[in-house]
Amino acid sequence: MSSVEADWNAITAAARIWDGAADGLDGAWRRLHGTTGSPMAPDVAAAFETFREAWVDEVKDVATTAQAHAESLDDAAATYSAVDDAAYQRIRSLMPWSYRDSSIDPDGGPPPMPTPSAGPSPTPAPPADSAPATPQPSPGPSPTPSPSPTGGD
Repeated sequence: MSSVEADWNAITAAARIWDGAADGLDGAWRRLHGTTGSPMAPDVAAAFETFREAWVDEVKDVATTAQAHAESLDDAAATYSAVDDAAYQRIRSLMPWSYRDSSIDPDGGPPPMPTPSAGPSPTPAPPADSAPATPQPSPGPSPTPSPSPTGGD
């Protein structure tokens, strides 16, 4: 069995970076899409339109990919958080009652020692002046014979 360690803060920080990049790229393709080659010479305008269309599509794709990365990281952070909480609850449910209210040390240390409590009282000791019970004789053999352990007669 393998374990997964995830730094929630690092994951959410990376998601914010990807989200910011997606926002910047979204604005870039929209600005590029809004430009025209009309003030240029016809040959230059045609080349510009070809360039612009290709780059609008490419920047739009990269913006969409960046946004998908941000959403994936946000989903991962939420999932790790839920898994960690579920794992904590399962571990806590396996602990003795005296430890149930203690927290689990994220650095891997042992849980704190429980506070002593009176708890249930033990079975009382018999009085010192009483005599031990006298053994009683066995009622004798059973009226029904037992089968032979060897299987023979």
